[in-house]
Amino acid sequence: MPDFRFNVHGFDISNEQYPPGHILPNNMKLSIADALVTPPEELQGTFDIVHIAQFAVVRPLHDDPAAAIEHAMALLSTAPPILEPWCSC
Repeated sequence: MPDFRFNVHGFDISNEQYPPGHILPNNMKLSIADALVTPPEELQGTFDIVHIAQFAVVRPLHDDPAAAIEHAMALLSTAPPILEPWCSC
């Protein structure tokens, strides 16, 4: 059986809803980020999958959501990238 190793890096506009860091698994990191701001260069091109739940509510009255999609796409690596827009909640 293959040994699959992965890291989970979650982003949100605020950390108010994050659980305490000490209860997170070692392979999980949570950070603050604004989808309407260009992601830091060190994160660009580093993710194989980007899950974009709740993008339908990205300030639709004030901003063009295309910027948020472009910024999510910038996070994707090229091997092969997956932009996951669905939520099975």
